[in-house]
Amino acid sequence: MFTETYSPHYDGLRYEMSNYEEDVTSSGGYTATFLWTMYHLGNGLDVPDDLGKEQEGNFSLKANAKIGAGGLLDLSTIEILADNRPKGAPNYEVPIEDFLPKN
Repeated sequence: MFTETYSPHYDGLRYEMSNYEEDVTSSGGYTATFLWTMYHLGNGLDVPDDLGKEQEGNFSLKANAKIGAGGLLDLSTIEILADNRPKGAPNYEVPIEDFLPKN
């Protein structure tokens, strides 16, 4: 989703995932929380000195899904929410699509 949306706008796009934790419930639910970091080369539009320098954006995310047949994730049930709090415990209330540019 990120690559498809951001690759037309940024060069040198790459990602890292860290602080990964997951939980599988007895009722067939799956939750994972993690920090998603997006790196790209600055385009110099907002700050000319940033042209060509690596920039980063961090997203604290929570993925929810159901576990389907064969113990695999049911991809049709995946929901990804972002934390929008600057401090304190995460709230994971914002759908990740709200962070994507509207083309």
